[in-house]
Amino acid sequence: MKKNNSITNKTTEKISKELEKEQAKLAALESKRSDIENEIKASKSEIARLNNQLKQEKLSIIANMVSENGVSVDDLLNAAISGDFLSLQEKLEENQKSSVTVPTETTF
Repeated sequence: MKKNNSITNKTTEKISKELEKEQAKLAALESKRSDIENEIKASKSEIARLNNQLKQEKLSIIANMVSENGVSVDDLLNAAISGDFLSLQEKLEENQKSSVTVPTETTF
């Protein structure tokens, strides 16, 4: 019976070692997963920040363009909301006509 007991002890020791090995492997994987999840959160946050920055830059460009042409951002938004781009076009053309200066002749 001792021989049988000895085999059982070796088997349980082998299983216990394998169990410890797998538990250590699992702990390492869970740690890596936690690190990766933190990196994913940071990356998503950075993407959101950059998207907002891009939107702000585009809005700034639009605001500068429309103000250079004599219309306001509100005029542009109202035209978009109402679908009346013709009035906006007419306003742009009117502002362009009024900003064109006719050269005067000078006589010497």
